[in-house]
Amino acid sequence: GDITLLDCRVILKKYGLGSDVGKQHLTCSTVITGLHAASDHGFSRARAQIINLDEWAPLSAIRTDGKGGFSVAHDLGLSVPLGAGIRLELRPTVSNGQDRLSAHIETHTQCYIEFGAPVTFGEILGTWVRPFVDLVILATAHPSAVSRLEISDGSSEELWYEVGMRQGSGPGTKAAYIWADWAFVRFSDLDPVKRIPQWYKLAHQLRGIFNYTFDARYSADTPETRYLNATTAAEAIHRELVPPTRKSVDLSDPVVQAFIQSFPEGEQQLLGARVKHLNDTSFHQRLEEIYDTARPFSERLAPNRDRWITLVKKTRNALTHQSGTLPDKLPSGDKLSVLAEAIFFLISIYVLAQLDFAARDIDGWLGRQQHAKFTIELLLASFPELGQT
Repeated sequence: GDITLLDCRVILKKYGLGSDVGKQHLTCSTVITGLHAASDHGFSRARAQIINLDEWAPLSAIRTDGKGGFSVAHDLGLSVPLGAGIRLELRPTVSNGQDRLSAHIETHTQCYIEFGAPVTFGEILGTWVRPFVDLVILATAHPSAVSRLEISDGSSEELWYEVGMRQGSGPGTKAAYIWADWAFVRFSDLDPVKRIPQWYKLAHQLRGIFNYTFDARYSADTPETRYLNATTAAEAIHRELVPPTRKSVDLSDPVVQAFIQSFPEGEQQLLGARVKHLNDTSFHQRLEEIYDTARPFSERLAPNRDRWITLVKKTRNALTHQSGTLPDKLPSGDKLSVLAEAIFFLISIYVLAQLDFAARDIDGWLGRQQHAKFTIELLLASFPELGQT
């Protein structure tokens, strides 16, 4: 049947001896089955099954009658308008199965998105599906991924094209099923009709920074790389959300040019890059604002604010300016991993604060979340000085 291959490239060519007829081996990031179309082909609908969505937002479609019987309900679900004729729905779906001794029916929560105007596959994945996966990751405090994705161009109400994505190229690849009690923000806490549109607006403002942040948190990188990812994510998110208070330096200004050109030629390019960002908000100031926004949780995590900021800043500077090696007095190994996880927690709280959640509500959710409790215990055990006020 018809297929569409996206991001294709040739990785091997084979030719017969004495013949220019041969074989080509291709690799691609995405396969759309049942359709042969250009990369700018427009689609009108998408539906996805997302790992951990069933546990986080269970919408059971099975109703029992109290006498051992049951029926399947089709009138349940949630509809959220996202503007511009776009609507996101969470729908309960039913699947049947059987083994040698029994048959069963089970329900899943499906993410369904309908578009007011045709959009490309790239827009479906990057602009609409991936941000919802990021929301599931943030809310559950666990990695997630799309386990099944189908799209439709509206040519037939019943016609859907299945999408296959190569490992590592889709919206998240590492996932672990969760217990609902380990969720950071429960679905019942969310007020989804209000908060999901806010989330999409925030995700679009931050562009790919959310993708980077959540992938980095659950990556299997070294402690050093994971720590640098955490600090980079904190700085990038704050930079995008908080407008600069001072105007950046104009490198075309004759006075600035004369100053730069007074240095040896080999140093001028690096100096120019530093001068351009001279008026930027410092990393120290960004850490202060993130810490203050994350109160009162941040005060339990690291009661001594100044020592926390100094530790995070010095460790980052040592890693970035000393060829990846840390002085003996700075953390490494497991301690560095704990420090990175603490930063990711503060990033999560900072992001939730942008959705107008009250600080007391966020702190209450963290108070019942086991992973947050373990992180506080491990951080203060690893760095006792952070608890000394």
